Amino acid sequence: MPSVKDSVLGLLGLATTNLAHVLPTVRQSPQLASRNIDDFYFPSGAGACSESQMDAINEWIDDVTDILIPAALDALDAYTPNTAQTLMALLGVEYDVILNEPKDKDELATIKRWFDEAHSFLDGKLVGTDYDHDKAWIFCGDNYQEHKSVNDVAYNTEGEALKDDDGEDVRIWQVPEYAAKLSQGRVPVWIPDVNAYRFARSGDFLPGTPGTECTAARAFVYTVSRNLIIDVCTSGKEGGLFEFGSSDVIDGVEVTEHQLIDRLRSQSVILLHETFHAIRPWDNDHAKNSHQCYSLAISDRSKAQASPECLALFAAAMYFQTNSQDDEKWVFWRLYAEHQDDAWGDLAKSPAA
Repeated sequence: MPSVKDSVLGLLGLATTNLAHVLPTVRQSPQLASRNIDDFYFPSGAGACSESQMDAINEWIDDVTDILIPAALDALDAYTPNTAQTLMALLGVEYDVILNEPKDKDELATIKRWFDEAHSFLDGKLVGTDYDHDKAWIFCGDNYQEHKSVNDVAYNTEGEALKDDDGEDVRIWQVPEYAAKLSQGRVPVWIPDVNAYRFARSGDFLPGTPGTECTAARAFVYTVSRNLIIDVCTSGKEGGLFEFGSSDVIDGVEVTEHQLIDRLRSQSVILLHETFHAIRPWDNDHAKNSHQCYSLAISDRSKAQASPECLALFAAAMYFQTNSQDDEKWVFWRLYAEHQDDAWGDLAKSPAA
């Protein structure tokens, strides 16, 4: 007797005998060894990570490179109906149910490239279409950022005070490069160890009150003078990333029926989100949760596909989908966890089927 899934596939014009070509295959990605945490630069003073924090970050990196990204790429290569449904829900990739392939193959190729580039970055390569960096740093907390006045002495990338021809100190506002930033309403923030100024939007900081960015984030990414900085918050929103969620790695997350995919993020999923920021010039999070991803997937799928949160949630969903047994396989077509037979059964009952 055919299963519920087989019956629904028949209704959609997809015989299960035609699915052999989309069964999961072993992905042959080069250089799959994860990036050692020593490949990153760390501050020695303010913003330094403790030994236990570095151990945790290293574990997240391993989970992203060895588990999460391969799960996403394997699922994209296999392109089963389960995967196609989740792709459509979170990233807006429409699929042809007769041919069992995406209607726009370029969209699928672009999403694969995002995951490949994220893996390459964590594998020790500074990649990205619009990014050109010399170093990648990891800071813990954001209290290292020193707020400066435009009348403070200006420093160079060696941490030395700038002097004019008469040997007098040069002020920040007197440096043409810095003055251009100030004219845009930005405020100077000195980043120690990196020895560079970050000119932030004035609303991002309260003068003399460092630590304001982590009040609304668990982690964030920015660039300054060819340095990429990943900042892992140690306080602020829900205690920062180290205190977030029920597990540091995805394997430690327990799935129960009807849980929203957002509730199933490990700390490593958040790191994957930040990695997408690191490799692409995405200054804004177009979507901050699965419901916003779903909305964009319908209204503006290009933004959904360029949203780190939507991509990271897709990777988490693919991990749970591919690491559950067929008779109880988890799928996330409607953003929450349900068993595939229940999902196919509901689809069979719907008018669309």
